[in-house]
Amino acid sequence: MTVLNTLLEITIYSAALFGVIWLFRLLLKKHLSAAFLYMAWFLLIARLIMPVTITTGFSFFIMPSAQTAVQAQSADLTSLLEGLDNTVVPERDAQAQTNNVVQQSETLVKQAADAEAETYAIPAANVPLKITWKTALISLWLAGMAVMLIQMSVSAIRLKKRLKNAKSIPPEWQRIADDLKNEMGLRRSIRVVMIEGFPSPALSTGIKPVVILPEELLEKSSESVRFALLHEMTHIRRGDHIMSLLLLLLRAVYWFNPVVWLMAKYMRLDMETACDSSLVRPMSKQEKKRYAGTMLSMYAAQQVRYVLGMALGQTKKTAERRLRGVFMRSKSSRKAHAAALILAIVMLVTCFTTACQPTPEEPVIVGKNQEKMLEAAAQTPEKDEVVPPAEQVNALDTYSADISLADGKLTITANAPVFIPDMDGMPTIRVQAADFTQEQVDGMITALFEGQTIYETEWGPETKDEIMEQIVRCEQMKTTEEYSSEGDQEQMDERIAMLKRNYEKAPEKSEDIITESDGQLKQMEVKDQEYNHMAYYMGLNVTTNTEDYEQGESLMVQNNDDMTEAVFEIRKDDDGNVTGMSGRPLRRNAMMRYNNYAIGGWTNWGQHPPIAVNENTVIDDPAVMEKLKMTPAQAKAQVEALLNKAGIDYMQVCAMYLLDDENLGNYDGIVSPAENYAYRVCCCRTLDGVPCAYLRGYSSVGGMDESIKGNMDVSSLKYVGDWEYETFQIMLNDQGIISLSWSSPLNIQKTLVENSALLPFERIVKAFEQRIRDKYEPQAREEHVASIEFKVERVSLELQRIAEQDSLETGLLVPVWNFYGTEMEGFVDREQDDVHINYNGFNEPRPILSVNAIDASVIDNDIGY
Repeated sequence: MTVLNTLLEITIYSAALFGVIWLFRLLLKKHLSAAFLYMAWFLLIARLIMPVTITTGFSFFIMPSAQTAVQAQSADLTSLLEGLDNTVVPERDAQAQTNNVVQQSETLVKQAADAEAETYAIPAANVPLKITWKTALISLWLAGMAVMLIQMSVSAIRLKKRLKNAKSIPPEWQRIADDLKNEMGLRRSIRVVMIEGFPSPALSTGIKPVVILPEELLEKSSESVRFALLHEMTHIRRGDHIMSLLLLLLRAVYWFNPVVWLMAKYMRLDMETACDSSLVRPMSKQEKKRYAGTMLSMYAAQQVRYVLGMALGQTKKTAERRLRGVFMRSKSSRKAHAAALILAIVMLVTCFTTACQPTPEEPVIVGKNQEKMLEAAAQTPEKDEVVPPAEQVNALDTYSADISLADGKLTITANAPVFIPDMDGMPTIRVQAADFTQEQVDGMITALFEGQTIYETEWGPETKDEIMEQIVRCEQMKTTEEYSSEGDQEQMDERIAMLKRNYEKAPEKSEDIITESDGQLKQMEVKDQEYNHMAYYMGLNVTTNTEDYEQGESLMVQNNDDMTEAVFEIRKDDDGNVTGMSGRPLRRNAMMRYNNYAIGGWTNWGQHPPIAVNENTVIDDPAVMEKLKMTPAQAKAQVEALLNKAGIDYMQVCAMYLLDDENLGNYDGIVSPAENYAYRVCCCRTLDGVPCAYLRGYSSVGGMDESIKGNMDVSSLKYVGDWEYETFQIMLNDQGIISLSWSSPLNIQKTLVENSALLPFERIVKAFEQRIRDKYEPQAREEHVASIEFKVERVSLELQRIAEQDSLETGLLVPVWNFYGTEMEGFVDREQDDVHINYNGFNEPRPILSVNAIDASVIDNDIGY
């Protein structure tokens, strides 16, 4: 949360609290003691001191929660980016585009995202200072606070000088003061001084208060002096001198907030009244009258600033208020206590917490101050002074690290080569989720099926007999131990009920329709489990063998569908608790899948841990050499030949792995040794020679996982969505291409910045190492964790897709540093007195951490930014 957001939020809440407290006092003043009236202000003091608002599931004031705030962003980047290119959009223009959003979400906008961005974001080098309206407001606030603190300091210095020159009270009065101090249980040494012309008995504020008596007071009755000493020492016993100092500091911080000034004024009055009430509680009526008379005799004097005074204020109304305090009830009524408790609870929920905001009418994607990031990217020299990326980042050839934290349980090691594209500049580009074109499909059919006839199969609907077999199988599964839990039984019952509904609609007989394919994309339909229409898409599904599917080759193309809202069903138990969820999110992940089932397309290929190879790797394992004659260099050459034949000249090989068909027991519990070997070759898109990061997985939109934790209405999930990162991989061995997978192709829309300004590499390393510390050190210190080890094997400067505001269709390709490597976690098994190791090496080049090369913000690849 920004400073301005915090000040604005606290100002709004403090105004609400002041009004409620004042109304409470008016309605119940006859039932409240002086002490209770004073303590009521503590609720407002707590709100002014507390810099954050706690996120909960309920509040009377609906404010954006942390999760919603992470997903919100204060700018419409679509119009901003259209005119950016290599220039900076003026602040006033950007602000004009953001007013509507800022007004709705200013109070908590980008709370979690900004917290991380402020930790790691570092301004680009040589970026000129630019004064924005936010900077101006913060500067004005700081200047006002400085003036207030200076005034306080000057007054304190003046008072200190007067105290230095003050006279000590006569010994007989000092003995009376010491006796009163002992009677009240005050252990500290209390200095009592006299100052000629001082208007009233008073107590200085601060840690070591001084009791000040007017020299003229000693000429009056001894009872007047005793009352004055008793009053000021009661202040000390109650800690009022500390509270008075706190009020001065709050006025300095919130000098712009009239509520704070009013609160300080009335709280000081209530402080005096509460002090009087506490002091006179053990007195008789006659003694109370004499005390009141002593106090009234001082009300002609002028108030002294920055001290507590026995005669605070000059007005007749103030004098009457003090007198009422002397004779007020000593305890509040039970009715008042009950009302105060209810009010306090309501105010705590209302003004100290904020509820989750309902899902907006339009989908939003997580953002981390993209406006500033893009402005920083555009801060490059003139075109005739272009500085290549290698010179901008000033990186060493190797990143080395040997870091040990959490008593050695968390380690980060690296001796990793650093790769930087040999280009004139790293661009920032807008991209769009694309469909596979007919040209791309034709090229792939040519490369994969040359000389073969391909067929399309339109599968007929399931028959009654086929569905009945499923029903019987589900009923049998319900009786097994695997499905004995209440949740599993409920889920199985739901499936059986769905199958029975399908049975009623199913035909007795069904036939598949097989036709020779021309390779053209056709409209296809997405249906739910009950065969109800959900969406249409353009796709293709062909095979070379209609008689025996497992002996043929197949190609499936499924472009993006036309769904505009996610479809979800949340399951709840009888108590209303969420037990599960099923449905379909919005998705932008066009897919192309090829499998040659005759040579291993069905095989569960894997390797644990994966074995990374490159074109220069020599395979010398006899077990592998016996089964696989193809070298890594030959595998790479064959993949490049296929890409060339398919007309895909914008993909290049970025990683290779040696795999085998060892059954790891992931599905059937049976572990068998490897019989065959193959290569997995990963390819990434390149733009003018600059590689794009190869990331496998989805960037999620809308917080689906968080949403189902509460008992939320299904309609709130209608904009939940996924956009898969673009991946291209091929598996092959001596027998040929085993499989090919291409997901989420991109359309290049516009280059926004041709040569992005990049931060020095040392700043990026600092962000990487700090993020690992912050995220994993607390986890490593837990008792059940034996070790967490990160090994960085490669560091690459690449282009990577991040989310763009309010869109599941478009994103930005920005320069990113990816730290590739492995993670190993060891967990203590106390029952077996052993340590289990989880190895996260991945079967494709997935980074340990990604850091934005422009602003050093850490990118969460699971949410897209």
